[in-house]
Amino acid sequence: MSATVIDPIHFARAGYVGGWTGAFSGGAQGYTAITSVYQDPDNTKEDRSLASNDIPQILNFSGTYQLPFGVGRSFLNHKGALNQLVVGWNLTGNFHAERGVPLVITGPCDQLTCRPNLIGNPSAVPGGQNANDWINGAAFTPPYGGDESFWQNPVSTDPRDWQFGTAGARLSTLRTLGFWNLDTSLVKPFHFSESKYLEFRWEMFNSLNHQNLGTPNTGYCLPPGPDGQTDAVHQAGCSFGRITNIQTDPRAMEFALKFYF
Repeated sequence: MSATVIDPIHFARAGYVGGWTGAFSGGAQGYTAITSVYQDPDNTKEDRSLASNDIPQILNFSGTYQLPFGVGRSFLNHKGALNQLVVGWNLTGNFHAERGVPLVITGPCDQLTCRPNLIGNPSAVPGGQNANDWINGAAFTPPYGGDESFWQNPVSTDPRDWQFGTAGARLSTLRTLGFWNLDTSLVKPFHFSESKYLEFRWEMFNSLNHQNLGTPNTGYCLPPGPDGQTDAVHQAGCSFGRITNIQTDPRAMEFALKFYF
């Protein structure tokens, strides 16, 4: 499954909570392999799309800085017991940032498919994309078209109920939010001899406790009409495009001692 490629550590965790694939159950939100069966077996080229784990840009930057304390350094330049405590501390940071992955959109089904029609830019949300509205609902219609009278009374004998959706298997113009994270560590060796020493490590994951929003709801629908009317597309409780999960775990720390000999 694609989620194991994107984030194998969190995917293996019991309960599937947190991680780069967001909080989900039974399948990675937005990454589900709905194209294991072609929409149209007689025209498989129409299902060509980006890979589910397509990440066009990734930045990873790491560095280590030796703190300026102890003999021969800028601060606390004194010999003695204090020097043994303050000298030799190394601060390491690892910063990682990446773009999101393409999303899969499903919606009200007709007799052939659950893939909608793409009629606009799904990322062009009025006022800009945000956690409550990440996907432009006006960019889609169900596979049976935009006739709202048909939405209210779909008929299986109508030719419109036997159409393939025009949206691709995964949309290159619609991605999950990006991801960034900073991990740090503070390390000091305590030498007993040249080859024997004790190393103390204080490691902090998601050091800034930054919350990366997760994947939006990708089940296409529209909210009830002006008078509260519902149909095959206008649905009560519609949360299409809303983000209700996160990608990152909260800040976590660990302390470790390791003896080298």
